[in-house]
Amino acid sequence: MKKLLLALITLGTMMSTGAWAAEVTVTATVRSFDPDIVQIQPGDKVVWRQMNSHSTTSIAGMIPDGATPWNSKLGEDFAMTFDKPGAYVYTCTPHASFGMGGVIIVGNGKPANLDALKAATDNNGKRWVKKLERYLDEHGIK
Repeated sequence: MKKLLLALITLGTMMSTGAWAAEVTVTATVRSFDPDIVQIQPGDKVVWRQMNSHSTTSIAGMIPDGATPWNSKLGEDFAMTFDKPGAYVYTCTPHASFGMGGVIIVGNGKPANLDALKAATDNNGKRWVKKLERYLDEHGIK
């Protein structure tokens, strides 16, 4: 009985410390991120690598309400844990005019903030919302 209790306590501790969280890598290429759309679960971490002349910056008004915006340093790898469900649209500031950006979907199903994203006015962000809608259709996410 003591061993079962110890195992349950250990399992609970692992779950509360994020031991089950995943880490997803996004690689910066010449003018794009690979993959450019990722779907993760709350508590998962996204790591941007090979950021030699790149940055990753959330687009104002294109992340879930109450979520933390970010702006990485140019040329440095960057990591962020996403806890709030919804879609996050981001860009590479030096290469925004080339359309370099991406989307992080946190959670399952259609992002709750999709309508807000569609209403956003950022031109680069609008491009990514259209790609997000295609992604959702292609993956049967309703």
